[in-house]
Amino acid sequence: MLHTEKQDDQITTIELVPSSERACAASRWQDLERRIANTGLTNSWCWIETWLKLFGDVQHIFAFGTKDTQPIGAALITKSAYRVGCISIPSVFLGTAGEPQEERTYVEYNRLLVAPENLDAFAAGLIKTLKQFPWEQLRLHGFVPEHADALIKAGSNIDMKFKVEKRPSPTFDLQKGADEGYRDIISALGSSSTRRSIRQSIRILGIHTVEWAETPDQAKEILKDLIDLHSKRWESIGESGAFRADRVRKYHEDLIDALFPKGSLIVFRVKQDEERTIGCLFNFVENGHVMNYKSGFALFSDDNRLKPGLVTHVLCM
Repeated sequence: MLHTEKQDDQITTIELVPSSERACAASRWQDLERRIANTGLTNSWCWIETWLKLFGDVQHIFAFGTKDTQPIGAALITKSAYRVGCISIPSVFLGTAGEPQEERTYVEYNRLLVAPENLDAFAAGLIKTLKQFPWEQLRLHGFVPEHADALIKAGSNIDMKFKVEKRPSPTFDLQKGADEGYRDIISALGSSSTRRSIRQSIRILGIHTVEWAETPDQAKEILKDLIDLHSKRWESIGESGAFRADRVRKYHEDLIDALFPKGSLIVFRVKQDEERTIGCLFNFVENGHVMNYKSGFALFSDDNRLKPGLVTHVLCM
């Protein structure tokens, strides 16, 4: 299927490639990555392929954009029902989203594969193409602001209205902390009460081991610990947490195989002693940013002075 959209006196063409031609789509996607020198994570073929290995049964197609015969953009489009309460709504998603809701992977920093100078043109062509699909909702899960804004702007030009939910991401600038002369990470954090609470927790817990995974096997062993802690904490409040489905657990193992050798993943553990783990982190790395994705922390219901989550994050930083 081809769709053309005029943008700034140039023609943007969107071609849809079916899921049955994944090998062809993979080749074109990787060629475009090289062409635009892509450094993104969630728009890389490595990321897309890892998700499709486990969730490829979700109905999907690939969209490729060209302008003046030159490839400019690519996107994964998935189609499934999105449940709101007891109502299932036929929906279209962009990027690695659209899994069954009990198996959601919660993609973050989602983005299209496109160079900045072609973002608006590709977004406009993509939105006009998507409008022809039979769906009731277009959902942009976890998109970075620049790409979300381009898609929303393209939608507004054809009377497609979006409801926007923004979730600010707390950040800590390690370089700024060093430049401003703080003697350690804790000294640069939050309020005095937060700093005092972290130091008290570290002192009471008596941390003995801080562990960075150095091999995929070690990362998978820490992941098992993380899943156990994560699940117990959620079960304590009557919820099942993010790892209730076997396929989601397997997805995280596959992410280790795909991303760990590339240096795009940090798997980290803090232990009180040989027997007790305080906390584990599963963090992505992209363009100098470390992004918290999944975590698991020990329960200390008998002592509210202990802050295993804060301690684990601070020691990782």
